[in-house]
Order: sequence, then structure tokens, then C-alpha cells
Amino acid sequence: MPPRSPSRLVGQPLLYAISVFASLGVFLFGYDQGVMSGVITGPHFRKYFNEPGPVEVGTMVAVLEIGAFVTSVAAGQVGDILGRRGTLFSGAVVFAIGGAIQTFTPGFWVMVLGRIISGLGVGLLSTIVPIYQSEISPPNHRGALACMEFTGNIFGYASSVWIDYFCSFIDSDLAWRIPLFIQCVIGAILAAGSLVMPESPRWLIDVDRDEEGMRVISDLHGGDPEDLLAKAEFQEIKDRVMFERESGEGRTYVNMWKRYKRRVLLAMSSQAFAQLNGINVISYYAPRVFEEAGWIGRDAILMTGINSIIYILSTLPPWVLVDRWGRRVILLSGAVIMAVALGFTGWWMYIDVPETPKAVVFCVIIFNAAFGYSWGPIPWLYPPEIMPLTVRAKGVSLSTATNWAFNFLVGWMTPLLQEVIEWRLYPMHGFFCVCSFILVYFLYPETKGVPLEEMDAVFGEEELEEQLEDEASERGSLLSQQSNRSRRGHLHLERDIVKALRIAYPSVERPTLVQRRFIHAILSGKDVLLRDRTGTGKSFALALALLAQQDRSAHKNLVTSAQMPSITSLLLVPHRDLAYQFFHWIERIHQHMTRPPPLPSIAQILVRDSTVPLMEHLAPIRQTPPRILIATPQAVFDAVEADPGVLPLDRLSTVVVDEVDCLIQSVPKYPDKYAMKKLERQIRRHPGPTRLLLNRIYSIPEVNPKDRPRWKAPRVDDRRRNDTLRKAPQLVMMSATLRNHLKGYLLGDSGWFTKESGNLVRITGDPSSHHPKEVESSASFEDRADMTVGGTDVQHHVLVVSEGGGIANIKGAANATAASEHPRPSTPSREEPTETSPPSELAQAPATASEEADNPSPFNPSSMEATATAFALDVPSVGMLVLPSDAPVHRAVYDLRLLGVNAHPLDVVKDENGRMHLMRRDLESMSENPTLLVSTLASTRGLDLPELSHVFILGILDGGAVDAYLHVAGRVGRFGRGGCVISVLADEHEVVKEDGKRSRRDEPRMMGTMLKKMGIRPVKLEHFE
Repeated sequence: MPPRSPSRLVGQPLLYAISVFASLGVFLFGYDQGVMSGVITGPHFRKYFNEPGPVEVGTMVAVLEIGAFVTSVAAGQVGDILGRRGTLFSGAVVFAIGGAIQTFTPGFWVMVLGRIISGLGVGLLSTIVPIYQSEISPPNHRGALACMEFTGNIFGYASSVWIDYFCSFIDSDLAWRIPLFIQCVIGAILAAGSLVMPESPRWLIDVDRDEEGMRVISDLHGGDPEDLLAKAEFQEIKDRVMFERESGEGRTYVNMWKRYKRRVLLAMSSQAFAQLNGINVISYYAPRVFEEAGWIGRDAILMTGINSIIYILSTLPPWVLVDRWGRRVILLSGAVIMAVALGFTGWWMYIDVPETPKAVVFCVIIFNAAFGYSWGPIPWLYPPEIMPLTVRAKGVSLSTATNWAFNFLVGWMTPLLQEVIEWRLYPMHGFFCVCSFILVYFLYPETKGVPLEEMDAVFGEEELEEQLEDEASERGSLLSQQSNRSRRGHLHLERDIVKALRIAYPSVERPTLVQRRFIHAILSGKDVLLRDRTGTGKSFALALALLAQQDRSAHKNLVTSAQMPSITSLLLVPHRDLAYQFFHWIERIHQHMTRPPPLPSIAQILVRDSTVPLMEHLAPIRQTPPRILIATPQAVFDAVEADPGVLPLDRLSTVVVDEVDCLIQSVPKYPDKYAMKKLERQIRRHPGPTRLLLNRIYSIPEVNPKDRPRWKAPRVDDRRRNDTLRKAPQLVMMSATLRNHLKGYLLGDSGWFTKESGNLVRITGDPSSHHPKEVESSASFEDRADMTVGGTDVQHHVLVVSEGGGIANIKGAANATAASEHPRPSTPSREEPTETSPPSELAQAPATASEEADNPSPFNPSSMEATATAFALDVPSVGMLVLPSDAPVHRAVYDLRLLGVNAHPLDVVKDENGRMHLMRRDLESMSENPTLLVSTLASTRGLDLPELSHVFILGILDGGAVDAYLHVAGRVGRFGRGGCVISVLADEHEVVKEDGKRSRRDEPRMMGTMLKKMGIRPVKLEHFE
């Protein structure tokens, strides 16, 4: 991207400049509202139009709303086609043309035509300006900027009133033509300015103009194209756009109404009550109101002008309050004050005493001030906030059209009602204020500080209820049994399980917010899609939920009580160690339960093992079917192929896929469409065992018949088809890294998840670097970085080994003292080893040790020495070395043992190789002989070893994929503890590819790029400075 001129506006100055200039659009709206209030009472105007009656006056005033209504409905389509800036320009030009027709009108009907044309422009402007404003604003300033925009609207209204007042001293038709002509001038200025304003970045990205969108985002973040927050925000918006496309979400009004009916109704109601609450009785007819109260002629306009100044001042407090108090508090308090003020206005007019004129002015001023701080700005802020990007323009256009429809109704009826029901008009609008209070109190959710891309979580009714319940019990313990329920705590866990949990894992005190929501959703029988960062206890919560889950058999209509028990929950995991981890957790809780059923009837494991025939694996399952089967997908697939009866998939009530992004491949968005199609064909030819199993369970037909499994799928209603035979199993999928292309496939094309409203819960955990707006106020750069990998005290180190054997920290690493506010795991000092002779454990090396000694090592000896040295100096108890997927684990163990390291291949079946470290109680204890567990990337995902304090990564994993690093680094920082991630890389060197060609491989540069994407700055490891 070419360098930009430093003289241009960027960052906050640009943001506020855009807001101020865009406010000219609503300034015109406000000006047009107020200008007629003074014009229609002028003697020259009334004479020119032959003393118009209430109907003629109401028509000239209110007909503008007809034009505004028409274009506000169409503005959604126009805004999506022309863009936000193009629509702004069009609205300004049309408004200026209408103003010119009004200024030079020869009579009543031409005036009406000019008002309609101006209304067409106002409809476009009043719809597109709030959308534009919301899409460029950060969430923590969005409310303030929208309120500034409304202040522009009221400033336009006040300006028109004072211009009317001063022009009333002109003794000719210019007294009303000049105020109308000023509309043309302001419209021309706005049209010209819209040509130089930046387009909305969200709209640019939505129409695939990514480079322009990124440029605007970088300007809003300070002008640096490499700014990490700007890049993360761009990716967040892009991911959301791609997810909405891949999920097949339509952009029509019909689809919007079906999917977002609640949001649409709330948006429309906010604008309807903004008018029904009575503001335009004052805005359009304030001089007439004051005349009713006893202020005559120019004095009525003067009182209107004074009222307008106070009106402007009342719009200033929301600049500060809206993002502190929130939207609800402001709307509720405003409705109360307005209702009281309108009630007293009617009362003073009814009693008609000498104090009435002053009292009415006071009441009107109080009413206007209350409206200006509440129901004035918030209904313009709320609709674009709550509507999703795909239908935002259309949703806001409907809400704005509602405003203009009720605007017309109020504007046209007021002159008549002032004559027919007189003082009762004001209490009538006070009643509507009471109705608006009730509506907001019971139905409006709070949106303060919520990013636009995260608004779905606010309006997911089931998730919202769960979240509110969770927050209310945030201080309660997971083990609390103070519930009024007879047998269950607030997480619906059986007393026996809670008691066993207390004994088995005394360090577990209370659940996280995500754990509570997760357990509640599973036990409620809902489908769940969970994405949360590593180290938050997702897997442990899942084990508890499955253990506590009642036998809600999905096949209860097909089986009788006389039949044998069968597997009801199937947990699919990517590798055997993760399967054994889940099993060990359940086993340990089972040991402390009171009179539990035999463990094999609760849970068993099914994994592939070349040393044991498949039928031997299936024998214990056939003999005692477990309620929970923990298995790898290939093992289940082989078992179903060999003996479908032993694993009756049609009797499952719950299916769980852990590490779903590892088990199910989807097609990401590539610039190269050919590459995408090639990958699609590859997936169709080789769908993988997980896809085949899920298609079998949920009866999803394969696209290509020859790719189908050999067994035949039974009929399933899946809760989304006809309810003829049986209900489909509950589906739970989870991962720490769930990209939107995969999420879109899972929720859309796969057909596995329920489509039934309210039965799918999507849970997203704490903010990460992919949600920068939620964390941009963090205390430091490292805070934001660490949020992506679990703990807040995780430090990242990168060691570079030169060809000569030298070891140094990567260039650009921060000094250790600079990161001191994130303390390292406490490690008592340990003398540096002086001997590198093989330890006694070498005798226990694998049986192939003699063969290893005879063959050259594939590992860089300097890299292994750097790992051994850092391990000896820094690790108090347990560390883990993660190798590339094709690296020989046993050879690495052999080489490390030669260097004096107590290394073992990771295997959670064996105590010394990992099992003893699962959920240990004494997490802070020191070991005289620390253990280094060696594994590959494939066998590391999902493991919870809380005692683990250090992860070593040898080389670049998975070609530098961010997700691979996140999953490996996430092995530390678990259960609220800190940790270190130490990558050991070879300096730039020459490699020989499979085709014999030579190339340079720069691992430090690859690592630097990857860490920069995640917002992580490495810290120097002090031993190698």
C-alpha cells in the first residue's frame, strides 16, 4: 500500500470530522422540521396563500413525510447498491432541488410538490446517516457519536427557528422565502462534502472492495496500514461477511422479517414512539402552542427560539451518558419526565389562569429537554445497532419509514386535534410516553458497548437468558448446593456427582461463565456450537455434563424397557490421548461416587490400536454397553463397518465432536477459485470418517453415490424434518479455533444442526485479538496478545539457533523487564547442569534405542541443546516439547536423554508419560527430576495438563498456521495459571524440496509474521541474552 500524506486526517480527528460533517444530513432534517413552524404563522406567508385553514396548513407541513416515507422504505435497497456515501450524495441533491421549488413556489400545490421532493431527500438522509455513523464508530464511542449527530439535528431545528424569527422583521415575502432558500445552500454543501468523505468500510468489504475497506479502517485507526488492531478489525468484519454468505442468509425483506422479526419490531417501535410521544406537536407547531397559551405573533416565535436553545443544550449530556448509563436508563427516565411535563401542559391550559402562559412555556421546555436527552437521539442510534450487516440498511429503512409514517400522522392531525380536543391533546401524548416506558422496560435489551458483529449474542433469546442467569450466580460455586431444588445444584448436577467432584478435584471451586452456559445448554438437550479460547475448561465442563446427563434416549418411541441398554452419548475426539484424558476425568469422579454403577457401564474408550484386533476392542462394549463412548472417528467407522449391531448409531441421544476444526475439513475462501473447487472435489472424494458418521447419524445423503458408505442410513426426523420415526440426537461441537468458513458450513450446508428456533445455542467465550474492539482498552499490548492463548500470564519466547550453533533471542523481542507485569511461573533457581552424560533413565529408553544410536539424528543438535538448556534452567515440574507432525518422537526422546533430560513420549495411558499429570492437586509443587513430555502437533490438541508450565515448539508447525500455534501454546495458561511458550527455530538456511530444488527457509521471519497476526510480541528469554 503506498505511503499516505501525513497531513491528512486520521484516527480520532478523522472520526469526529466525519461525524460532524455527516451530521449536516440530519441538520437538514431538523432545519426542515423547524422552518415551517415559524413560516406558517407569518403574516406575509398567510396572505400569499390566502389565509390557509388547518387542513391546508397541516398538508403543507406534513406532506414532507409522504416523500420521506417513500424513500426511507427504498433507502435500504439504495444504500446497498450505491453505498452509504452515494446515498448521502443523492439525498442531499434531491433535498436541495425540493428546497428550490419551495422557495420560488407560485402557489399552494407547487409548495406541496416542493415539500414532497424535499421529503424524498430527507428520507434518504435520515436513513443512511445513522447507518453510516454506526458503521464507522467503535462500540465504546458509538453512542456518543450518534448523540452528537442528533445534536446536529436539533441545531438545525433551532437555526430554522431563529432564522424565522429574524426574518419576521422583513416586511415582504422574503420573510418566508429566505428561510426556505437556506435549505438549498446547506443541501449543496452536504452534496459536495459527501464526494470527499470516506465510504463505510463495512459496506466496502461487503461488496468485496477489500483493499479500499482496509484503507478506510487503517485511517480510522491512525493511518498505519500495518496497525494490528486495524488488521484484526478488518478480519473480523470479513469473517462476519463470509459467514453470513456461507450460511445462506438472504438479504430480502421477507427473510429479514422471518429471521429478525424481534429486532425489526423493536427498531420500528422506537421510531414510532419517538413521534407518538408528542415531539412534533412542539417542533412543527410550537408557535401555535404558545399562541394557545397566550403568547401572540412574534412573541410566540421568540418563545420557540428560547425553547430551541434549551433543546440543543439538552442533547449534550447524552454525549457522555449514553455509553456510561446505557440506552435503557436514558429512554426510561426520559419517558417519565415527558409524561409528567405533557400532563401538566394540558392541566395548565385547562385551568387557563394568568400564570398559564409562563407555566406552559416551562412545561414545554422541560418536555423538550427530556426528549432531547432521551427519545430524540436513542431511536436513531438503536436500529442500526441491533440490525445485522446483511439487512442493516433494509432494517433501518423500515424503522425510518415508521418514523415518517407516524411523523405524518402527528403532523397532519395536530392542527385538527388542537381545535377539536384542545388541551386534551397533551395528556394523550403523555399516555403514549407511559406506553413507551412499559415497552422499553420489558422488551428492549441493552446494547451499550456491544460490537456490531457480536449483536447476535444479545438477541439470541436462549443464550441471553442463560447469560443473565449466569451473571446472577457469578459468585456462586460450582459445588454450591444451596439451591431450593431437592437433588440438584444451580448447574443441575446430581448431589452424588458434586460430592465426588469435591473430593476428586478440590482445586475446582467454581465454573467460568462459559462452563455454566455450556453445561446448562447440554443438560437442556439443545444443540451447541462452542468456540472459546484455550485453557478455559471447555473439555472438563463437557465431561461433567455428559456424566450428569440423564438417559434422555432419542429412540424412546422405538425401544421398550425390556431391551438391553445401549450407548446414548458418543464423544468423538481426534486422538487417543484426548480420549483417555476424558476417560480419566470420569474415572476419578466415579471412584468417589456413592454406590456408583460399574465404570464400564458409564464410559468406555474405543481407539485404533494396530496391536489389538478390532473385535477384542469391541468385546467389552458388546458385553457392557457404556452410556458414554469416547472414541476416535476412524475407530467408530471401522466398528460400524465390521459389526453395526455393537454400535447402534440410531439409538444415540447425544453426539459430541471435540476439536471439530481438526476432524472436519471445510473450504476456506481463496482468491484462486480453481483451488477452492479442487479442494471441494477432494473433500467430496475423501470426506473423512467424521463426516461419514455424522451423515449416517443425521441421514444426510452424499452428493456422489459412489462416495457413500456401504451401510444404509435409516430415516431420521432430525428435529428439522417430519416427525415420523425418531428425534435426531443432540449435537455438540466445540473448538478453540473455529473459523467462519467452517462455522458457515456446519450451521448451513451440513444439515447436522437443528433448524428449530430456540434449540441451537451458539456460545462464544472471552474476547480475543480477533475481536479488537473488546480489548482495545487493555492495559498493555501483551494483555491483548495473551488473551488468544488462554491465560493472561503467558509469555512467548523465540530462540534462534545459527548454523554455527549459537543461540540467541529473535530480533525485536521485548526485554524481560518490560514484560514484568506479567510474571513468569515461579521457578526456584536450579544449578546449570555440568554433565551431559546419559542418565540412568536411558536404560528405560524404547526398545529401539540401539537402532537410534546407529542412525544419524534428524534433529539439529544445537536446537536440541537449546531445548535441554532452557528446560533445565526454567521448568519446575513438567514441560512439553511439540514436534512437527512427521518428526520421530522416540528419536527426540533418545537425543534429549543423552543431554540429561528426563524425557518421555507423551502417552496418558502410562503414569510417567502423562497420566499422572492429568488434573494433579499439587500444581505448585517442585520436582527433583522434572519431566519433559514429547509429542507431535496431532497428539497435543485438547490436552489439559494443569501442572504443565512450559511448552517448547521445535521449528514451525503446520507451515506457520496461526491455529496450530494457538492450540499448542494453549497447553499452558490453563486453570488461571501462567506459563511460557518457547519456540526453538533454525536460522535462515537452505533446504532441498521433494522435487530436488533448493530454496531458502527463513523460520524466524515466518514466526515473526505469525506472531504479528496474533498481536503477540515475543519476550527475551533472559538465559540467552
